[in-house]
Formats: sequence, C-alpha cells, structure tokens
Amino acid sequence: MTLKRKLVRTYGSHSVAHKPLPQEYEKARLRWLGHVRMETGDGSVDEYEIQPDRKLYLRDFLAIVTAEIDKLEDVGGADWRVDIFRLMGRS
Repeated sequence: MTLKRKLVRTYGSHSVAHKPLPQEYEKARLRWLGHVRMETGDGSVDEYEIQPDRKLYLRDFLAIVTAEIDKLEDVGGADWRVDIFRLMGRS
C-alpha cells in the first residue's frame, strides 16, 4: 500500500513568490514529505526525501525544510528544487 501525495508548495533556486497556504494546513497535524533535487554545475544530480516519522504542523515541517534550503543555497552554482507534499490516506 502506498500513500497518495498532494503537491502543496515548491521552492527552488528559480521559484517565484508564493500565495499564502490554506488555513487547513496550518491548524492540523498532518503527514508531510519533502522531495529535494539538486543539480550541480558539473551535471551531477542528488535527490532525497525529507519525511518525518510522525504527523506535524506545517510550520514545524517548514522549519525543517528551511534548514535544508539554507544548506542548498550555500552550494554555489547549484540548481535546486524542493517539493512539499501532503501525504494522504492509503490507496
């Protein structure tokens, strides 16, 4: 069985300003997944996921993701992207 994923937000080295997130994500503890993809100037690609082992408020999960984004921004010349997904019921 797998969890369904709903894309909530994307951050990246070339992303634009975002609209506020819906209140439903701010007020409930939910399951979240962050998919990180970074490509360096030499063409190598690194992909990994950030997935807490318990439900979190969105603000708490975004604090984890922000720390990861700070690391990505320190890599000069890298093209990176972080997709934030809400994980939902089993299919």
